[in-house]
Amino acid sequence: MTIPYDAVLVALKMMKDKKEEVPNAKMMLFVLSDGAQNCGYDLDRISPIIGGLRIPVYTIGYDLNEGSPAANELQRLSNINEASLINATSDDIINHMRNLFNVQL
Repeated sequence: MTIPYDAVLVALKMMKDKKEEVPNAKMMLFVLSDGAQNCGYDLDRISPIIGGLRIPVYTIGYDLNEGSPAANELQRLSNINEASLINATSDDIINHMRNLFNVQL
């Protein structure tokens, strides 16, 4: 069973709860996914929640072809709060991740 959007909701809830303890924390979520989903909530259902929380969700597409339906779905998820999709099959994935963390911190 693959339920990526349910997992996103659980992670966002955990982050929201932790934000109460650490109010100055800069929150962001990273989701590593092959884009497969066979169960659970769909992106259209959870998009308003993600947008309302204003937590950027950076997606890392594992073994995705650019322009594939799965890649497009992950891009949509990242676009909700102006984050980005990183292609994990790239030879320079480490540099992409390092740059992303440096920009955000």
